[in-house]
Amino acid sequence: MPFRQFQYIPFAIYIKTYADFGYVKNYPYYISNNLNKALSDKLIFGTGFGVDLVSSYDVVLRFEYSFNAEGNSGLFFHIKKEF
Repeated sequence: MPFRQFQYIPFAIYIKTYADFGYVKNYPYYISNNLNKALSDKLIFGTGFGVDLVSSYDVVLRFEYSFNAEGNSGLFFHIKKEF
């Protein structure tokens, strides 16, 4: 390649982990109005790990595996253009 700035493609890999915690306080009218109270008065959390692949022009490919207190889990894939 005759131009020096185009002789290589920038590429970076980042390994990450994350967690989020919260507490849901029961709203007084949930019981009297028969609203969904499955998460009321509980500690809720979600956590996971992932890999970010950053390429030229700040294109980010994110692979994440997450799970939460309810027992739900999943593998997620995101494509994002960072500014």
